[in-house]
Amino acid sequence: MTLLRREYAVPAAVYLGAVILITFPATMVLTALGSAGLEALGVDHHLAHGLVLAASFLIALQLAVEAAALQLGGVEALHRGSRRQAIVRHAAFAGGAFLVLAFVTVVGLGTAAAEFGPPAAVLGGLLALAGGWALVRGGRSFLAGYRSGANPR
Repeated sequence: MTLLRREYAVPAAVYLGAVILITFPATMVLTALGSAGLEALGVDHHLAHGLVLAASFLIALQLAVEAAALQLGGVEALHRGSRRQAIVRHAAFAGGAFLVLAFVTVVGLGTAAAEFGPPAAVLGGLLALAGGWALVRGGRSFLAGYRSGANPR
């Protein structure tokens, strides 16, 4: 394989992996949420559900592109574009991380509270503590970095 082909092979593999691992699951989740929202509003038209699917796919594809750019370029990839775009990227990344950690914490608490026995309760409690600790520490670090003015723009 020549140098030029090898130079494009890694980014192509990263983008393809992001599309497979992020776009399809995110499309399904966003479509389910959007369709549930339409049903709650009383909209039952096939065109509306098709538009929700198309919008969900485009949002999920953008998520995959951002994840691939983050993997290829590191955290500095969040700073590309205008200041507004960088802020939106940071907010989306922080919001996604918060939701995942909150979900892990809730699952841990649910496992600890369920009647699966002492080993599951201990593991669930540890999972909840780890998720809560990561949420608090990440929030403090974010605020400390924001207050210090360490933003590149």
